[in-house]
Amino acid sequence: MRYSWIPTIVLHLLPILSVLLTWNKPWPAALERMVRVQVIASVLYVPACSLCMGLDWPGFSLSQFGLADLFAPLEGEGLLLYGGFLVTASAVTALAAFLRRRRTEA
Repeated sequence: MRYSWIPTIVLHLLPILSVLLTWNKPWPAALERMVRVQVIASVLYVPACSLCMGLDWPGFSLSQFGLADLFAPLEGEGLLLYGGFLVTASAVTALAAFLRRRRTEA
């Protein structure tokens, strides 16, 4: 199984979950929580992807995994790939915030 997709899916589903959890809150509090959750998820995204990619290795153990391995995906084209995922997750967050705001104004 490709475990490396799990953090990407979670990163893109968090804005939708944040909208659902803040549906009855006032708009400023909801926006603050949505942005805070997405920023924390974005910071944890690259190390989580690295750990999940490690799960794809045969015979994986955490003792083989070093600090340099956590940020190894940020080298070369990995920076563009993971940066692209972070940009699309930010776009999903902006869209969710826009839809949540329209619900408040209606």
